[in-house]
Amino acid sequence: MSLKEAYKTLWNGIREGLKGTSLWAHKRYPVELWKWETMQDEDVCEDCLERASWPPMDIADWMKEGLPRTPEAETQCGPSCRCQLVPGKPQPSSTTILP
Repeated sequence: MSLKEAYKTLWNGIREGLKGTSLWAHKRYPVELWKWETMQDEDVCEDCLERASWPPMDIADWMKEGLPRTPEAETQCGPSCRCQLVPGKPQPSSTTILP
């Protein structure tokens, strides 16, 4: 087996191994991230202030934590919550993603 064939075999194995992981999914199919945003006034509850400090997450993660104005969010302001999810930018990462 030539060096070129060995490299191709190794690379195909790595690609196949990564297909089921988040590294592969994020590389090929970008995930839209969302950030919790408050109204930034004196009426914002402590729960919402905390969530506004969290890093951007995909919508599935926010659904697990609870969306604004839903019972699943379990915020002090509850259904009268005035927060919203806005498109967020990913946090810088030191992780290297394979090409």
